[in-house]
Amino acid sequence: MTDQPSEQRPSGEPTGAGGEARPPLSAGKRIVFTLIAMLIPLGLAEIAAQILYRPPYIYIDNADGLDFRLVPGADLGDGIVLNDRGFNDRDWPIEKPAGTMRIVCVGDSFTFGVTPRDETIPTVLGEVLGERIARPVEVHNLGVSAYGTDQQAVMLEREGLPRDPDVAIVFFYVGNDVRDNARRNDRRAVHGKLVRGSRAHWRRRLLRSFALYRFFDDRDKVAKESRAFQAGLAKVAEGRALARAGLVAELRGAGDDEAKRRDLTGRAVVMARAAAVEAELLEGIDPALWLDRERAVVDAAIEGAERAVAEAADGAAAADAVEAHIAALEATAEAERRKTILGPTWIGIHRRFAPTYFRGSAYGDADDREKFETGWAETERILGEAKAACVAKGTELRVVILPSEVQVDERATRIFRELLGDAASELQLDEPQRRATEICQRLGLASLDVLPLCRLRDREERLFHHSNAHLNARGNRIVAEAVAAWLVPELGAGD
Repeated sequence: MTDQPSEQRPSGEPTGAGGEARPPLSAGKRIVFTLIAMLIPLGLAEIAAQILYRPPYIYIDNADGLDFRLVPGADLGDGIVLNDRGFNDRDWPIEKPAGTMRIVCVGDSFTFGVTPRDETIPTVLGEVLGERIARPVEVHNLGVSAYGTDQQAVMLEREGLPRDPDVAIVFFYVGNDVRDNARRNDRRAVHGKLVRGSRAHWRRRLLRSFALYRFFDDRDKVAKESRAFQAGLAKVAEGRALARAGLVAELRGAGDDEAKRRDLTGRAVVMARAAAVEAELLEGIDPALWLDRERAVVDAAIEGAERAVAEAADGAAAADAVEAHIAALEATAEAERRKTILGPTWIGIHRRFAPTYFRGSAYGDADDREKFETGWAETERILGEAKAACVAKGTELRVVILPSEVQVDERATRIFRELLGDAASELQLDEPQRRATEICQRLGLASLDVLPLCRLRDREERLFHHSNAHLNARGNRIVAEAVAAWLVPELGAGD
């Protein structure tokens, strides 16, 4: 009997328990298994991201009418560490101490401050009032960057009124608060992070619920451009630091050689001037276009370098004096550089909010004009509701109208007009103050417009961080002192 040849099967063909062949997988099943194989690592990555991903500037979702809140205790850098409630302020008890005058301040980044807490408007306001009012005073800073008046009113209700304040102050920033009050799904950057609020489209909210999506969505273009710009400035500063060290070493070796010291004085003057120019962000600007205050800063830097050498007894003393003078100038330049966002072209961003500086339909397309008109209507509605909430609590509501850089700084105004082209002839820079004041009058709210004072004082000393558009420490103090002078007559002055 002849043996039957055994049936050969491909080595990769699946077999059953008894060795019989399994039917091949259908195309649909193969697709399902492939998707599962892909989703498993994605799922594991999502779990890991949920556990591990913590942005350097931490935000948490809040469904109580707020787009987002800052996490308590977060370190935002540049000396800004949030308190136990997530504000750029000291820790305050919620319950008001007996006999204390308490004021709560709500606003956006101007109130929050791009400076350490000791230099913010609310903190300085508390210091000044403490010197002028007979009883203890507390001023609480509840400002949050990127909040419009709508979000500020919610924060006032959630965090401010429970503190039983005597006075609540809304700091209304004309630069973008009107547009913020009209926004729906605008994509907004806050401290270099993209923030989408509770009013965003449901698909956007769904995607933001995944940590992996948030990780990639948080790679903000603005933050990247800012880092690149600052990296370039840092290289320049590094080169100047090396040059300064070389100059100091040569001065130490000059001894009593007057000729050599005169030569080195000239180099010190050049370095001092360069540092002052960077601190004022005057690179590439014709000196003929410098403002009087800028020219004064540069002249003072030059005179300081000359005096440091002339008054020194010997080369070693001259080296010490020059090093201290230029190092101080460089420190100022470095501090200003760290506040820089996008360099001198930052002023162009103001163009997005240009319609607020025009009357009627003088600028922008119909949709843009409609947004701003909606924003003004919303501003009045929101302030009206905030007043009602304050009256019910026995709190007086007041409004401080904060100006923008393009309204105050002469160079910023000139650049802004150049960007607007022919439309600049219709520009009414005081228009938002006029409309905000009229809204407050209709609502019976006391208001303070600090624009005239800021314009006057800015001619003497810069009040804004250039290429950042926020008030610097000096600007914060000017505003705080004006607000204090406005409040004292009604709060009661001290002895």
